[in-house]
Amino acid sequence: HQHLHIWDVERRNPLVPALEYSGTMTVLSWSPDGKLLATGDSVGIVCIWDSSTGRLLNIVNSGSKVDGLAWHPSSRYLVSSGHDYAINVWDVENGILKAELQESGERRPHWDDCKATVDWSPDGRLIAGSESRLDVAIWDVSSISDLGGDEIHKLLTMYGEEFGTTFNNWRWSDDGKTISTQSYREICIRYFDDMSLVLSVPIYPRSIDYA
Repeated sequence: HQHLHIWDVERRNPLVPALEYSGTMTVLSWSPDGKLLATGDSVGIVCIWDSSTGRLLNIVNSGSKVDGLAWHPSSRYLVSSGHDYAINVWDVENGILKAELQESGERRPHWDDCKATVDWSPDGRLIAGSESRLDVAIWDVSSISDLGGDEIHKLLTMYGEEFGTTFNNWRWSDDGKTISTQSYREICIRYFDDMSLVLSVPIYPRSIDYA
């Protein structure tokens, strides 16, 4: 067994008893309201924890090494991306599969560090997720978010080859106006409405995020 510790950085003390789990953790993500913590591991297990008590609330099996986790703004739903490019939406209150956006695709060895990215737009209407090593697909999930709209459907695929890059990572800004993408050689910030380039930085990080 392994342990995950949640710390109060000001007091430099653990907030709750260590969270115990089996397997190798590959990703974690705080819910927008800060009350829940989601973790994913190398064998496809996603755990939902109460961050104030350390209590394990739910466990779901995504079927493949978990590469990415992203929360709906309401903190009720969680989307996971697998190393096999499967993308699933989970209802964290009852641990059921809410939607399967993309079935398992290419099976890749665990040592392959090209991660399948996933992110939820700030308004809860869209999910972006890796369709392959190069490309990212965008789904309209307004119906999941109780925002009306049609059934879940894919809006488009952003083909990395068309932009001269690879979409290894994707993050929406807090206002949803720009997105940051990561490739093997650069970080790019683009306007989401037309994907025009705002900034390009020639660097290869392990991950990206807005602050």
